[in-house]
Amino acid sequence: MERVKNYFASANTGDGFVCHFDSMQNKNKPYFQFLIKGGSGTGKSTLMKKVGKYFEARGEEVEYFYCSTDTNSLDGVRFVAKNVSIIDATAPHVFDASLPGVVDKIFDVGVYIKPTIRKHKASILENSQKKAECFQNAYDCLRAAKILDGINDIHARIEIDNSRINKTKNRILKNVPQKRQKEVQKARHLFLSAFSSEGLVNITQKNAYEKIVKFECLKGEAHLILQDAVNELENTEIKVFHDILNPHKITALEIENTLIIPKIIEKSNKKIEKNNILIEKILNNAKYYFSEAKKYHKKIENAYIKNMDFLGLDNATNKLIEEIEKM
Repeated sequence: MERVKNYFASANTGDGFVCHFDSMQNKNKPYFQFLIKGGSGTGKSTLMKKVGKYFEARGEEVEYFYCSTDTNSLDGVRFVAKNVSIIDATAPHVFDASLPGVVDKIFDVGVYIKPTIRKHKASILENSQKKAECFQNAYDCLRAAKILDGINDIHARIEIDNSRINKTKNRILKNVPQKRQKEVQKARHLFLSAFSSEGLVNITQKNAYEKIVKFECLKGEAHLILQDAVNELENTEIKVFHDILNPHKITALEIENTLIIPKIIEKSNKKIEKNNILIEKILNNAKYYFSEAKKYHKKIENAYIKNMDFLGLDNATNKLIEEIEKM
């Protein structure tokens, strides 16, 4: 089995920012999570990469969860066998320890920020405001694109055949492993794609799946087929991947090391084709706003980077590795 997997646990979508951080962890069995607190540029992602690579080099099965806004950064990392994870618990996915010391623990990198950061207060506040405005504009674009995509779904429904959906679903289930268990975690909901300053980023190919099951279907049928499959696989450990524009729609499934993914058959439809042209233009606008937000984010990061005690953070990271090793 491939020892490393790569996902997004959150995404910028047509419904705004959608976070599935609960799905980073398998909470059906004993687990532990370290919740990192700290601002931009305080070394959270670097810390997670360092710890992840440490256990990866020792043959551990590791899951990396990338930041949907900056795909060079991490939102989290999970060590599968230990069922231990490190999660970025700062904005926009803020949450706190529920049972400190029992199932989670705060790891505050903020203690390594030097007092000199206060000199940059005005600049950080200004850039934070500009960044927030860019994100709001980007989300408005994604919402508009979602509306047009929904209209396309309505046009595509004319071609939908329920009997074909059922036959396709049955054919899929015959070709995937199904380890049914009495007690398994509920389906983990994640993303294989994200929309950021780079545009649409898909990391499917970063995962070396043992088997990929592709099925042909029309645009409006993919979600229905996959949803029916999920309903029948309720006692099987499964990862459910969601659509970027409409996160309620399913785009793919993962069972064991098998990926189930649709191959969309495009039928000529002038209304859909016109809407797709508009969607592409709108998404280009969203990409622009996300790229502008990244510029302001970088300015904030640079201020913190210049005012961090990274030596102290490195020592704390090494202690964190030792703590995880003992689990």
